[in-house]
Amino acid sequence: MPLFSLGFACMAGFRLVGSNVDDNGILHEPFALIPLGWLCLLAGAVIAFASLLRKGLRNR
Repeated sequence: MPLFSLGFACMAGFRLVGSNVDDNGILHEPFALIPLGWLCLLAGAVIAFASLLRKGLRNR
């Protein structure tokens, strides 16, 4: 559950911070939050699936 929260926080942080172009034409954005957010969401999903699978096999 904490990984899902962290993933959604990274996605929300990217949207809240936003991006801008400076006078030299260089784009400034917190791009690292996008892959970090997806990685956290994917890791959370894998852990949740493994936990449910293990619980299902144990009850069987």
